[in-house]
Amino acid sequence: MLSFDNVKIGFIGYGNMASAIAKGLIASGALQPAQLYAAARDYEKLCRNAAELGIQPCKNASELVDACDVIFIAVKPYQIKETGAFHIRRGSITDIMRKSELV
Repeated sequence: MLSFDNVKIGFIGYGNMASAIAKGLIASGALQPAQLYAAARDYEKLCRNAAELGIQPCKNASELVDACDVIFIAVKPYQIKETGAFHIRRGSITDIMRKSELV
């Protein structure tokens, strides 16, 4: 069985879809809130929503990518450019990912 003991999962975008996944992961006992991270356009709103579950808010996608092993891009297709996920540093999210990360 796959162990999630040390994995850190991040969500770029923290709307209905991401929060539902986070709630499910916590409710199932698969992950602890401290293992979940999120970055969103409105940082203040993100902080309020993240506090409800005890997950870690990140100020931007770059900070999230640095902290996480698995990353969900949880935004609508037309919002992807706005997230900065594909414009961080040298132009691609893969430029800032570790080889062991999964998107």
